[in-house]
Amino acid sequence: MLGRKSARCAFAMHQHVALLAFHFVALVLGDVVADVVDQIQAGRLAEDLAQRAAQLCFERKALDVVVLDVRGRASYTDFIIIASGTSDRHVQSVAEHVVASLREEGERALGSEGVRDGQWALIDCGGVVVHVFHQFTRRVYDLDGLWSKAPRVSLEAGATSASAAP
Repeated sequence: MLGRKSARCAFAMHQHVALLAFHFVALVLGDVVADVVDQIQAGRLAEDLAQRAAQLCFERKALDVVVLDVRGRASYTDFIIIASGTSDRHVQSVAEHVVASLREEGERALGSEGVRDGQWALIDCGGVVVHVFHQFTRRVYDLDGLWSKAPRVSLEAGATSASAAP
């Protein structure tokens, strides 16, 4: 049988172990909670950026602008915007406007491809990837069909969509 002193030491030892376990759990859960909060904030920021980029496409009269929510479906981005232009120059104009306007607002594109060619411009903004296609090129690559199961994000008030003529 344990003496009083030994019992107190054992009890104190259990308290320390329990306290250490509590701190460990709090540390782990704290990191998990912080990660979840960061992911939620990043998702909201990405969604706001997607809305803004879609508005910028509309400002240059892009056709059939679609915002797709691909969170959990694609590892490289959270939102994909697909828009069309009626000519090579129209595609260039839309893409250049998106890049320049976002830069003015403090958002830098990580990269862009195809802007000069005017058939398919890709703008990578991290959480948002913008594809501006020539309307005929869009049909060939059919990203709309590829991402057909991804939820469409409804565009904010003020953004209106025009449809391309068949």
